[in-house]
Amino acid sequence: MHRQHIEYVVRKLNYYKTERRSDSPDFRPTGDWYMINCLLSRWTHQPKYEGHVPMDNNPSMGIKEQEGISTVHCFSCKFKSGLLGLVQEFARYAIPEGLMTTKERDDLIAYIALAEEDDTLVIHGKEHKRVVPVPDDVLECLGELYDEGADYAESRGIESEDVELWKLGYSEKYRRLMFPIIDHFGHIPMVQGRTLDEVTKENPKYKNYPSGVEKQHYLYGEHLITEETEILLVMEGMLDVISANRHLRKAGLFPKVLAVGLMGSEPHGMQLQKIIRWAKEAVLLGDNDAPGKLMNKKLEESLRDYMEVSRVYYPEGYKDPDELGERVIEVYNNRRNWLQDKLEAMFQRGAI
Repeated sequence: MHRQHIEYVVRKLNYYKTERRSDSPDFRPTGDWYMINCLLSRWTHQPKYEGHVPMDNNPSMGIKEQEGISTVHCFSCKFKSGLLGLVQEFARYAIPEGLMTTKERDDLIAYIALAEEDDTLVIHGKEHKRVVPVPDDVLECLGELYDEGADYAESRGIESEDVELWKLGYSEKYRRLMFPIIDHFGHIPMVQGRTLDEVTKENPKYKNYPSGVEKQHYLYGEHLITEETEILLVMEGMLDVISANRHLRKAGLFPKVLAVGLMGSEPHGMQLQKIIRWAKEAVLLGDNDAPGKLMNKKLEESLRDYMEVSRVYYPEGYKDPDELGERVIEVYNNRRNWLQDKLEAMFQRGAI
């Protein structure tokens, strides 16, 4: 459904949930998803003490804007359905408590039924874009590597567990190693293919399926984040992230400590929101070159007012996290809080 329909339904449910005091929930855009406080939290989230009514102040419910049925997923209470299912589940709790009437439920159900069929609406003055899915022939090759794809993966240290965890694949048709971008809810909005042939103008190193998806709306590896995750190692490239998480698993730190990638060196606002929402500490691990150091600086300036931020230092001769191999654990263990680092540097210069 279109955003304006989603907002209408959510505002109605929030109004009933708050005992008819507020119809202004906080919407946080994250790609095609809108994050809100879970509308079922007062019944399905864990109370902190006897008599406490959980209100989900840290938004954990996502609703996807798309043609037809909009997916709803709460990564806290694990509710997953369409928007119609959300209304029915909400009503199951709210009607017995007198927060909602059966007529109000039926009106919302009728509204959703009509809205899911309407493809002609205009959102924010622009014609709504139809969601273009990943081509079937790309999806079908995910989760399995063979022939040249397997050879290349082996040359980069990729193991069978990595293939399963990241749903990597090889397309003989496109002659590309396929890296699906998997969102926090397990959906695949885009797949990025790396060519195994010579890079030319006609054959770029990377190609997106489909084109036009904003990959900067996602963190590579966000599908692995759980309630146990506290620390995110923020990197640039996908192979860096795969390698680092392999060694975090072997060291027994995963999923409390997890590596995610920006898929570039320029942090996007939505990526920053996700890092702040899903972790207590960000460890900045851009490549050991000028763009990587600039990425770290931008991340530090954007995140340090909201969470703990740590710096790392590469051993001499290493250029990126993939080259570090198992030494990524050593680098992580030697991380330093940005403020402590800055104060010590000022002491050494005699500035304090």
